[in-house]
Amino acid sequence: MRSSEASIRPVVRALALWTLAFLLGACGSATGPLEMPDQGPRERARGPGVEAVLTPVNGSAAQGSLKMVDRNGTLTVVGTVNNLMTGVYRFAIHERGNCSSPNGFSAGKPWAPPGFPRPAGEMLPEIMIGSNGNGVLSTTLRGVTLAAPDGVEGRSVVVHSGARVDDNVVPGVPNRLVLCGVLGPVRSFMDLFRD
Repeated sequence: MRSSEASIRPVVRALALWTLAFLLGACGSATGPLEMPDQGPRERARGPGVEAVLTPVNGSAAQGSLKMVDRNGTLTVVGTVNNLMTGVYRFAIHERGNCSSPNGFSAGKPWAPPGFPRPAGEMLPEIMIGSNGNGVLSTTLRGVTLAAPDGVEGRSVVVHSGARVDDNVVPGVPNRLVLCGVLGPVRSFMDLFRD
């Protein structure tokens, strides 16, 4: 037993010295201590995009998301939806950033950007959902901005069943809205670890 203990000691000693050297090396820096500014989600610079997590309304079991990124004055729009019934659907931007009502009425009417005669939803192409229940929207929008008060940020994105956007949604009256989400700043993965 003594010979095996004697042969292990140099290995343990070398491992301990290597660990100590590693830890001491991590403590010092040639450029000084690394200072990270405290940037909470509200303090960090706004990125060039907005996103919405789409949640079900009207008893729908669907879910989805929509992201918009400003690329030199043109918005690149990418939306995904899952668990929808087969058929035609359309994304629309609505006036209010509120999806609290069970039928989606709290989002208000479809929104028309300044200078556009029709609602923004009609500027987005319709998407066809196949038998798997999934769909993707990928398009661009010109003449629409991200920033408030005339931009899309803070407004709702609503997914309508059918090729047309319901512009006369009334509380208590059945409608064809299936998903709703509020457009806000794109969250960084690191935001999940901030207070």
